[in-house]
Amino acid sequence: MKLKDHDLKQIDRDYLKGLPPEKLLEVSENLLEDLKEARDQLNQTPENSSRPSSSFAPWEGSIVTDGSPVEEEADKDEEGARKSRRRKKQSRKMKKRRRPGNKKEQKDRVEK
Repeated sequence: MKLKDHDLKQIDRDYLKGLPPEKLLEVSENLLEDLKEARDQLNQTPENSSRPSSSFAPWEGSIVTDGSPVEEEADKDEEGARKSRRRKKQSRKMKKRRRPGNKKEQKDRVEK
């Protein structure tokens, strides 16, 4: 990285306005280079860096030797989500069936 944290904290709109064109271009180029480098670091994965495959986050899934994600894991996750939605829907239906009607119907039920 070209710019240190302290340098970045010093840069604001007024500082940039006061720079001569040559210096402004130099600062802009440094900022651009730092931004590109930071994004490259953020986008690193075990496939495009020297990180071991065991450093994957759990939500990233596992890796097959050819470098493509395992499709079965995604299928299992999708199936589990479908089952969960189905259970919630059935639960809502059961709650609706158990709900009493209006107050008059409630009184009738109590009296019987």
